[in-house]
Amino acid sequence: LCRAVSGGVSGVGQAVVGGVLAAAAVAAVVATIRLVRAVGVLRRRARQHAEDVRLVGRGTSDDGVVVIDVPRPAAYCVSGSPPAIVFTSGALDVLDERARAAVLAHERAHLAGHHLAVMTFLRAVARVFPGVALMAEGAQQVSRLLEMCADDAAARRHGGAALLSGLIALCGAAPAEALGAADVAVLDRAERLAGPRAPFGVATQIALVSAIVLAGLGPVMIGALAATGVSLCMG
Repeated sequence: LCRAVSGGVSGVGQAVVGGVLAAAAVAAVVATIRLVRAVGVLRRRARQHAEDVRLVGRGTSDDGVVVIDVPRPAAYCVSGSPPAIVFTSGALDVLDERARAAVLAHERAHLAGHHLAVMTFLRAVARVFPGVALMAEGAQQVSRLLEMCADDAAARRHGGAALLSGLIALCGAAPAEALGAADVAVLDRAERLAGPRAPFGVATQIALVSAIVLAGLGPVMIGALAATGVSLCMG
Protein backbone atom coordinates (compact mmCIF):
# COMPACT_ATOMS: atom_id res chain seq x y z
CA LEU A 1 0.00 0.00 0.00
CA CYS A 2 2.78 2.38 0.88
CA ARG A 3 4.52 1.82 -2.46
CA ALA A 4 1.23 2.17 -4.33
CA VAL A 5 0.40 5.45 -2.62
CA SER A 6 3.89 6.84 -3.23
CA GLY A 7 3.86 5.79 -6.89
CA GLY A 8 6.46 3.06 -6.52
CA VAL A 9 4.48 0.43 -8.46
CA SER A 10 3.13 0.20 -11.97
CA GLY A 11 -0.07 1.84 -13.09
CA VAL A 12 -1.89 -1.51 -13.03
CA GLY A 13 -0.79 -2.10 -9.45
CA GLN A 14 -1.96 1.35 -8.42
CA ALA A 15 -5.28 0.78 -10.16
CA VAL A 16 -5.80 -2.53 -8.34
CA VAL A 17 -4.96 -1.04 -4.94
CA GLY A 18 -7.13 1.99 -5.64
CA GLY A 19 -10.03 -0.23 -6.71
CA VAL A 20 -9.75 -2.36 -3.56
CA LEU A 21 -9.66 0.71 -1.34
CA ALA A 22 -12.60 2.28 -3.17
CA ALA A 23 -14.63 -0.92 -2.88
CA ALA A 24 -13.84 -1.14 0.83
CA ALA A 25 -14.88 2.47 1.32
CA VAL A 26 -18.16 1.96 -0.56
CA ALA A 27 -18.89 -1.21 1.41
CA ALA A 28 -18.24 0.63 4.68
CA VAL A 29 -20.54 3.49 3.68
CA VAL A 30 -23.32 1.12 2.59
CA ALA A 31 -23.03 -0.92 5.79
CA THR A 32 -23.13 2.25 7.89
CA ILE A 33 -26.25 3.51 6.09
CA ARG A 34 -27.97 0.15 6.51
CA LEU A 35 -27.01 0.05 10.19
CA VAL A 36 -28.39 3.54 10.82
CA ARG A 37 -31.63 2.60 9.06
CA ALA A 38 -31.95 -0.66 11.01
CA VAL A 39 -31.42 1.15 14.32
CA GLY A 40 -34.02 3.71 13.29
CA VAL A 41 -36.58 1.01 12.42
CA LEU A 42 -36.09 -0.78 15.74
CA ARG A 43 -36.30 2.45 17.72
CA ARG A 44 -39.49 3.50 15.94
CA ARG A 45 -41.07 0.12 16.63
CA ALA A 46 -40.14 0.38 20.30
CA ARG A 47 -41.53 3.91 20.60
CA GLN A 48 -44.73 2.84 18.84
CA HIS A 49 -45.10 -0.14 21.16
CA ALA A 50 -44.64 2.10 24.20
CA GLU A 51 -47.34 4.45 22.88
CA ASP A 52 -49.67 1.54 22.12
CA VAL A 53 -49.44 0.02 25.60
CA ARG A 54 -50.16 3.40 27.15
CA LEU A 55 -53.25 3.73 24.98
CA VAL A 56 -54.67 0.30 25.77
CA GLY A 57 -53.27 -0.11 29.28
CA ARG A 58 -53.77 1.63 32.57
CA GLY A 59 -51.28 3.48 34.70
CA THR A 60 -50.31 2.49 38.21
CA SER A 61 -48.92 4.20 41.30
CA ASP A 62 -45.44 3.10 40.18
CA ASP A 63 -43.90 5.66 37.85
CA GLY A 64 -43.68 4.46 34.25
CA VAL A 65 -45.48 1.15 34.89
CA VAL A 66 -48.42 0.22 32.65
CA VAL A 67 -50.76 -2.75 33.09
CA ILE A 68 -52.42 -4.31 30.05
CA ASP A 69 -55.29 -6.79 30.22
CA VAL A 70 -53.67 -9.95 28.89
CA PRO A 71 -54.13 -13.29 30.68
CA ARG A 72 -50.64 -14.57 29.85
CA PRO A 73 -48.14 -13.64 32.59
CA ALA A 74 -45.39 -11.36 31.27
CA ALA A 75 -43.36 -8.35 32.35
CA TYR A 76 -40.96 -6.37 30.19
CA CYS A 77 -39.59 -2.91 29.51
CA VAL A 78 -39.60 -1.10 26.19
CA SER A 79 -37.85 2.12 25.17
CA GLY A 80 -39.87 5.17 24.22
CA SER A 81 -40.42 8.80 25.13
CA PRO A 82 -40.56 8.03 28.01
CA PRO A 83 -39.84 4.29 28.25
CA ALA A 84 -42.45 1.96 29.71
CA ILE A 85 -42.43 -1.01 32.03
CA VAL A 86 -45.30 -3.33 31.13
CA PHE A 87 -47.02 -5.88 33.35
CA THR A 88 -49.86 -8.00 32.07
CA SER A 89 -52.88 -8.59 34.27
CA GLY A 90 -51.91 -12.26 34.21
CA ALA A 91 -48.55 -11.37 35.75
CA LEU A 92 -50.19 -9.47 38.59
CA ASP A 93 -52.39 -12.48 39.27
CA VAL A 94 -49.45 -14.87 39.75
CA LEU A 95 -46.89 -12.58 41.42
CA ASP A 96 -46.94 -11.93 45.13
CA GLU A 97 -45.83 -8.54 46.46
CA ARG A 98 -42.17 -9.49 46.98
CA ALA A 99 -41.83 -11.15 43.58
CA ARG A 100 -43.54 -8.21 41.86
CA ALA A 101 -41.15 -5.75 43.53
CA ALA A 102 -38.16 -7.87 42.47
CA VAL A 103 -39.35 -8.10 38.86
CA LEU A 104 -40.00 -4.35 38.79
CA ALA A 105 -36.46 -3.70 40.12
CA HIS A 106 -35.14 -6.00 37.39
CA GLU A 107 -36.86 -3.96 34.67
CA ARG A 108 -35.78 -0.66 36.21
CA ALA A 109 -32.19 -1.93 36.17
CA HIS A 110 -32.51 -2.49 32.41
CA LEU A 111 -33.64 1.10 31.92
CA ALA A 112 -31.04 2.57 34.28
CA GLY A 113 -28.26 0.65 32.54
CA HIS A 114 -29.44 1.64 29.03
CA HIS A 115 -29.62 -2.05 28.15
CA LEU A 116 -32.34 -1.44 25.58
CA ALA A 117 -30.08 0.89 23.61
CA VAL A 118 -27.28 -1.71 23.65
CA MET A 119 -29.60 -4.45 22.41
CA THR A 120 -31.13 -2.20 19.75
CA PHE A 121 -27.68 -1.60 18.29
CA LEU A 122 -26.65 -5.26 18.44
CA ARG A 123 -29.91 -6.47 16.90
CA ALA A 124 -29.44 -3.92 14.12
CA VAL A 125 -25.89 -5.18 13.49
CA ALA A 126 -27.23 -8.75 13.30
CA ARG A 127 -29.79 -7.61 10.71
CA VAL A 128 -27.21 -5.80 8.60
CA PHE A 129 -24.86 -8.81 8.60
CA PRO A 130 -27.26 -11.79 8.56
CA GLY A 131 -24.64 -14.09 7.06
CA VAL A 132 -22.16 -13.55 9.90
CA ALA A 133 -23.07 -15.99 12.66
CA LEU A 134 -20.95 -14.08 15.19
CA MET A 135 -23.29 -11.08 15.02
CA ALA A 136 -26.45 -13.03 15.86
CA GLU A 137 -24.68 -15.12 18.48
CA GLY A 138 -23.14 -12.00 19.98
CA ALA A 139 -26.53 -10.33 20.35
CA GLN A 140 -27.91 -13.42 22.09
CA GLN A 141 -24.99 -13.71 24.48
CA VAL A 142 -24.99 -10.00 25.36
CA SER A 143 -28.73 -10.20 25.99
CA ARG A 144 -28.09 -13.12 28.35
CA LEU A 145 -25.41 -11.16 30.24
CA LEU A 146 -27.58 -8.04 30.49
CA GLU A 147 -30.37 -10.12 31.99
CA MET A 148 -27.92 -11.39 34.60
CA CYS A 149 -26.80 -7.83 35.32
CA ALA A 150 -30.41 -6.82 35.93
CA ASP A 151 -30.89 -9.96 38.05
CA ASP A 152 -27.98 -8.92 40.25
CA ALA A 153 -29.41 -5.43 40.74
CA ALA A 154 -32.84 -6.79 41.68
CA ALA A 155 -31.42 -9.52 43.94
CA ARG A 156 -29.35 -6.99 45.89
CA ARG A 157 -32.52 -5.07 46.77
CA HIS A 158 -35.10 -7.81 47.17
CA GLY A 159 -33.18 -11.07 47.47
CA GLY A 160 -32.56 -13.84 44.98
CA ALA A 161 -35.48 -15.96 46.22
CA ALA A 162 -38.06 -13.28 45.41
CA LEU A 163 -36.68 -12.73 41.93
CA LEU A 164 -36.42 -16.46 41.29
CA SER A 165 -40.08 -16.83 42.25
CA GLY A 166 -40.96 -14.10 39.77
CA LEU A 167 -38.94 -15.68 36.97
CA ILE A 168 -40.63 -19.04 37.45
CA ALA A 169 -44.06 -17.42 37.41
CA LEU A 170 -43.41 -15.29 34.36
CA CYS A 171 -41.75 -17.56 31.77
CA GLY A 172 -43.56 -15.88 28.85
CA ALA A 173 -42.68 -14.18 25.59
CA ALA A 174 -42.05 -10.46 25.38
CA PRO A 175 -42.13 -8.47 22.12
CA ALA A 176 -39.00 -8.60 19.99
CA GLU A 177 -38.17 -4.95 20.68
CA ALA A 178 -38.44 -5.38 24.47
CA LEU A 179 -36.41 -6.93 27.27
CA GLY A 180 -38.57 -9.39 29.18
CA ALA A 181 -37.90 -10.48 32.74
CA ALA A 182 -38.21 -14.19 31.95
CA ASP A 183 -37.46 -14.64 28.26
CA VAL A 184 -33.69 -15.13 28.04
CA ALA A 185 -31.57 -17.94 29.53
CA VAL A 186 -34.12 -18.60 32.25
CA LEU A 187 -32.61 -21.92 33.36
CA ASP A 188 -29.09 -20.50 33.62
CA ARG A 189 -30.35 -17.49 35.53
CA ALA A 190 -32.49 -19.57 37.86
CA GLU A 191 -29.53 -21.83 38.65
CA ARG A 192 -27.40 -18.76 39.25
CA LEU A 193 -29.95 -17.20 41.62
CA ALA A 194 -30.58 -20.43 43.50
CA GLY A 195 -26.95 -21.50 43.90
CA PRO A 196 -24.18 -20.00 46.04
CA ARG A 197 -22.45 -16.96 44.64
CA ALA A 198 -18.87 -17.46 43.52
CA PRO A 199 -16.34 -15.12 45.14
CA PHE A 200 -15.48 -12.07 43.07
CA GLY A 201 -11.99 -11.26 44.27
CA VAL A 202 -9.52 -8.49 43.53
CA ALA A 203 -7.65 -10.59 40.96
CA THR A 204 -10.84 -11.15 38.98
CA GLN A 205 -11.68 -7.44 39.08
CA ILE A 206 -8.17 -6.50 37.89
CA ALA A 207 -8.40 -9.01 35.03
CA LEU A 208 -11.80 -7.67 33.93
CA VAL A 209 -10.70 -4.04 34.09
CA SER A 210 -7.55 -4.88 32.11
CA ALA A 211 -9.59 -6.64 29.43
CA ILE A 212 -11.96 -3.67 29.15
CA VAL A 213 -9.07 -1.20 28.87
CA LEU A 214 -7.34 -3.27 26.19
CA ALA A 215 -10.59 -3.65 24.23
CA GLY A 216 -11.15 0.10 24.38
CA LEU A 217 -7.59 1.00 23.42
CA GLY A 218 -7.49 -1.44 20.49
CA PRO A 219 -9.38 0.74 17.97
CA VAL A 220 -7.45 3.82 19.12
CA MET A 221 -4.11 2.09 18.59
CA ILE A 222 -5.17 0.79 15.17
CA GLY A 223 -6.25 4.29 14.13
CA ALA A 224 -2.99 5.78 15.33
CA LEU A 225 -0.95 3.18 13.46
CA ALA A 226 -2.99 3.74 10.30
CA ALA A 227 -2.50 7.50 10.52
CA THR A 228 1.23 7.02 11.09
CA GLY A 229 1.50 4.70 8.08
CA VAL A 230 -0.33 7.13 5.82
CA SER A 231 1.86 10.04 6.93
CA LEU A 232 5.00 7.96 6.29
CA CYS A 233 3.78 7.01 2.82
CA MET A 234 2.89 10.58 1.93
CA GLY A 235 6.25 11.75 3.26
